[in-house]
Amino acid sequence: MEPGIRTRALRGVGVAAIVTVILVVIGDLVNVLLQLVGGAMAQEAMRTGDVDLLNQAALLEGLLALPYLAVLITAAVLVIIWMWRARMNLEAFPGTQRGMRSGWAIAGWLIPFVNLVVPFKVMGTIARASLWRQKTPATVGIWWAAWLLASVAAGASVSATPVLPTVLETPADFQRYVDYYQSAFGWALAELALTVVAGVLLIRLIVTIGRAQEARIARGRSGPLMPGETVAAPPPGR
Repeated sequence: MEPGIRTRALRGVGVAAIVTVILVVIGDLVNVLLQLVGGAMAQEAMRTGDVDLLNQAALLEGLLALPYLAVLITAAVLVIIWMWRARMNLEAFPGTQRGMRSGWAIAGWLIPFVNLVVPFKVMGTIARASLWRQKTPATVGIWWAAWLLASVAAGASVSATPVLPTVLETPADFQRYVDYYQSAFGWALAELALTVVAGVLLIRLIVTIGRAQEARIARGRSGPLMPGETVAAPPPGR
């Protein structure tokens, strides 16, 4: 360990990040189910002419939106904090390749377009240095690709939302709501699948990197024991 450089605990914030990531996945699953329910309610409204069913479907979506957004923001903040702490710990590990400065573990998520690449690079540096790899583990690349594609699916779902009629007089007006829920279900399902992949891999990275850094900090030495290597005995009198 580099003398005088403070290390930061990862376990607490890591557990909190894992919990919120799981909640994000659950939120995406609930969203998929809501699109199914909304589609069924829209079909029933078309059959009976009951506009209140469409209002109820919209209310269900609204009730999910704010809690989901709060969980998503909380998860993002916790993951960023975890990454920053893990990157800062590299400063205390002699002989590690540290890549970009630790500030990029935060700023890299916040700057448009930069945030398409920099978080991946920072996580790659953390994984290589913590797990003693020459190359970035495939887990990092798949996690980041899945996360980006999930974000694209979420954005596409929003941008594909049509202007729906507020006055419904003909079956065609009701059909537009049915079509909307069918399209939203497809995008929500794609987002869920990608979020599950990204979430599982991120949890795996948090756990494996956290354990590796904790073990290294506990050893208080620059590297792992190699086959046949022994720890030197302390000088007499100490």
